[in-house]
Amino acid sequence: MCLCAEQRFDSCRYLHSEARSAIVSYQRHRVPYSKPTGVRMKGRVLMADDEPSLLKCLATFLEGENFEVRTVCSAASAIAALDSGEFDVVITDMAMETQTAGYDVVRAAQSQSYEPEVVVFTSFHIAAAEWRKRGVKKLFTKGDVEISAVSNAINRIFDERIRRRALLPTCIN
Repeated sequence: MCLCAEQRFDSCRYLHSEARSAIVSYQRHRVPYSKPTGVRMKGRVLMADDEPSLLKCLATFLEGENFEVRTVCSAASAIAALDSGEFDVVITDMAMETQTAGYDVVRAAQSQSYEPEVVVFTSFHIAAAEWRKRGVKKLFTKGDVEISAVSNAINRIFDERIRRRALLPTCIN
């Protein structure tokens, strides 16, 4: 079953090392994806991970689902991006420059006035309850997660944000 680049990629069902090497091979031979004009974007996603192939796979899939995606390869770059733009969702790896670099990204996201939701990707076992206490919306363990599950979670997060915004009172001057 194909999960990347508009369902054309047979080797990327699960986000594990074999799929990542297949992604690199696929990217060398694929036809570039072009977004249809006039399509309204659902929202903005910032993705931080030190594995470029994983970033590319997820970004391609989410862009195909009409999300605007920005990718960075370090916690420092993610923090700078958070300070320079507004994102609805931040997806971050836990271990980048250090084993706990993801914590810095989570803290930086939570300090933003636009309040992005945070999703964590990690290769390490971390109790989900621990992350929820820190304000993380969803936790995925690399290696056994289907990309469609990530997409479904991101779509649910966006739907919740839209509903919350609709319930907020508006100020009229």
